[in-house]
Amino acid sequence: MEPCANEKYLYAKLYESLKAEIGAGKYPIDCFLPSEQQIGKIYGVDRATVRRALKLLVNDGIVEKKAGVGTKVKPYPAPPGNGPIAFFLPKSRMRENRITQPFYSTLFYNIEKSCRQQGYQVAYSTLDETDDVGEILKNGGFSGIIFVSNILRSHMDYALSQKFPCVLINGYYDKLPCVLQDNVEGTYLACRHLISLGHRKIAFLKGIADYISTIERMRGCLTAMHEQGVPISEKYMTEYDWDTASATRATEELLRRLGAGQYPTAIVGFNDASALGAIQAVARIGLRVPEDVSVTGFDNVEQAEFSLPSLTTVDTNIPLMAATAVQTLLWQLKNSRMDAIKLVVPVKLIVRNSTAPLAIR
Repeated sequence: MEPCANEKYLYAKLYESLKAEIGAGKYPIDCFLPSEQQIGKIYGVDRATVRRALKLLVNDGIVEKKAGVGTKVKPYPAPPGNGPIAFFLPKSRMRENRITQPFYSTLFYNIEKSCRQQGYQVAYSTLDETDDVGEILKNGGFSGIIFVSNILRSHMDYALSQKFPCVLINGYYDKLPCVLQDNVEGTYLACRHLISLGHRKIAFLKGIADYISTIERMRGCLTAMHEQGVPISEKYMTEYDWDTASATRATEELLRRLGAGQYPTAIVGFNDASALGAIQAVARIGLRVPEDVSVTGFDNVEQAEFSLPSLTTVDTNIPLMAATAVQTLLWQLKNSRMDAIKLVVPVKLIVRNSTAPLAIR
């Protein structure tokens, strides 16, 4: 027996409402919807109407019925024939795997999460000058590419020549869409914070010199120092390879070179890994953070909140960077066009226990 027109309208309306709420994230992937009885109470419909609406969701592949358990939200199906999204990182100077570094692992986690919600898998790999990117793309069957940081421009140019949808995160190249945090504002805020606490002898742990992150973060530091009339000296600057071990060594060498009479009272790390390395190096010479030396980081990775002392840092909103990059890539897939735009994600300073007013000695 066919349902009346009003009943059809009710279950169709309920279907659309539930579908919209699932798409908006109210009911996340791998979570269960409320029971049929609960849905009926929420929407003011009978159980038969709920079952018809759920059947439509099942037919769409949006949910699946688990006998005796409930109705579970499934990953959104990708369009037929679409392959995975490539996540390409440059190798480090030491040829170590950058994905183990906190910023990149957090970024990858959020990229993978955003892609999975849209029905895409993510395949990770590193790329350097010895890799044949053409062969990698040919064998991977990729739908699109997320390049990260200082990937060689020749690799990006090849992808563009083959009309691969692609986006660059944490870097800038004027030929493709780029998503990066506000590097200048971040270190500007960190330096202003230290200067407001009375610090004038401020050291800088810079990342690799030709990275845009290093260049822009140094610009933020210099702007804050110039505005406040704080002298800047090259002897208080050193470079490291973005990881904690490298930053620890670089800080120890800096402190040895300066000597006890010229120790900085504050250190600006260009990422959280460097700040954590600086804290280790400061402790090794018998000084304390923040009593003797204040330290700031950049990125606000999970470890920053739970380090001892907890780290004052710049929150770069990695989840928003990831989601923006994925949406930019999916827009290309849908519209078959690319706009070379630069999207800058705002940042904010998170003040914790690794910074304090300058001690009077």
